[in-house]
Amino acid sequence: MLEAIALSPRTDGALIRNGINSIEDLRNLSLDDLKMIPGIGISSISEISRALRSSNEEPASYTADRLRFLEASIRWHRLKADALEAELEMLRIEAGSVRGAKRQLARRA
Repeated sequence: MLEAIALSPRTDGALIRNGINSIEDLRNLSLDDLKMIPGIGISSISEISRALRSSNEEPASYTADRLRFLEASIRWHRLKADALEAELEMLRIEAGSVRGAKRQLARRA
């Protein structure tokens, strides 16, 4: 039973709603399988991994999959941050252009 590992009610409920009722069921899932479960996101995956690791139930292949997933997640977040920084810079440039245009209009008046 999943009660043997400490999971939050939200994570536990999401697993049970999707037919994962035991540690064995959980161990048979790949990281990709876990990502496809509704209600299971990166926080839940981290929680599951910690719980399995602390109970010595986590398979080595799951750890490797989780590591790849987290590395990909970090890369995605860095790309997203870069895109947001570029967008912010464009907004600063646009704001500067608007201020400049207002100054020119004020000088003409």
